[in-house]
Amino acid sequence: MPGLRELKDAYPVAQICSYGRIDRVCTLDGTDLTPETLIDVGEWVCPVLRSGQATLFVEEQNQEWYLLSKDRIKSLSN
Repeated sequence: MPGLRELKDAYPVAQICSYGRIDRVCTLDGTDLTPETLIDVGEWVCPVLRSGQATLFVEEQNQEWYLLSKDRIKSLSN
C-alpha cells in the first residue's frame, strides 16, 4: 500500500485511514478506535487483512495508543 512506509510519528485514526488506505483501526478484541484517537505508528506500518478489510491492530500503553509490534503482527498473519 503506497504511502504507509513513510508514516512516522502519531496520527489521528481518520488521517491514517484516509492517507494509508486503511479500513479499520482496532484492538485485538475488535474495539474500533474513534476517528480522533491519536495512534503512534512507530517505524513499521503493516495492515492485516481481516474480514476483507485492511486492519491495523493497536494496544494502549500508558494512556497512549500504539500499533502492535512487528512480531505480533506477523503472528496474526500466520
